[in-house]
This record gives sequence, structure tokens and C-alpha cells, in this order.
Amino acid sequence: MKTSKVYLVSGGKASGKTKSIKKIIYLLRQRGLNPGGIYSEGFWENGERSHYEVVGVAREERALLCSSRVKPSWFGAGKYFFNPEGVRLGSEILMKNCGEHDLLLIDEVGRLETKKMLWYDAIQKLLANNQAMIWAVRDEFTGLVTRFFGLDDAVNFSIKKYTPEAICDFVVDDIQKNL
Repeated sequence: MKTSKVYLVSGGKASGKTKSIKKIIYLLRQRGLNPGGIYSEGFWENGERSHYEVVGVAREERALLCSSRVKPSWFGAGKYFFNPEGVRLGSEILMKNCGEHDLLLIDEVGRLETKKMLWYDAIQKLLANNQAMIWAVRDEFTGLVTRFFGLDDAVNFSIKKYTPEAICDFVVDDIQKNL
């Protein structure tokens, strides 16, 4: 892949970014592409998000990423405690997927990566290797993330305005013209 193009799928908290990412993965496969990367599937208990699992796009490996329940040996950020094993698995998947797939998806990139945590090291490697990627990013962090990673040419698709089909069509066409 000759492009290091990064595409953002943005939306508010619990607005459907992961649902859009999963649909984009399906559509990319339908178009004959080989997507890789990770997404974070959220789970609810008593009307609130209780935990997330990190899921590998290519092989569907899974691990608990974070939980709202206090875990003393895990690091806390916001209302969640992050499982070192889940972070390790997600980072490992991203590092292994570098150069192995047409496009990588990362759900999601935000404030923790700008503090050089979670997927930061993997993102640095992916950017250095010119890997094309789609990142899910909360609306409130898009400016921070693009400035921090120097993504002046990132294309931002708000899920309020663009369907997964429209995003997929644009990304596939854009990647193919940069081959």
C-alpha cells in the first residue's frame, strides 16, 4: 500500500460508530478487500455500558478490554479500568496486521492514544509503514487526534451525514487511485 491515508468515522458517545465500523468491514469484504485491525464491542448492564471487548477483524480473536468494575491491578481511565491482556491483544493484532491487509480499522482512537497509551505504539508503526486505516473517533476528540498524529489530510466522515456504504465507496475508490 503506497498511501498512509487515514479516514475517520466520527460520532458522539454511543452513537453507532462501532456498528458503522462493523458494516464497513462487511462491505470491504464484499468488495474483495482484506480488512484487518480491531474494533471494541460494548456491552450493557442495567442501562449502562459495563465493559468492552477488543475483537480482531481478521480472525475474531477476543479479550476483555475494559470494565466499569474496579480492578485494582488494571489501569483506570475515566469510568473504566483497562485489562493489560486486552490491551496487549489489541496492540499485537495491530502490529501483526501491519502490511498484511488492504486496510486496517481501529475502533476507537481518542484521548488515551494522545497520552501515548493503548494503541499509540501500534499507530506509530502503522503510520511509519504507510498503512491505510479507518479510525473510529468521538466527535469531541477528532481535532485533538488529528493534530496529535499530524493527520492534516485525514478525511472525516460523520456518521450523522454518511452511511457506511458511502464511506466504504469513498475509501475504496480513494485507495485504488493511490495504488
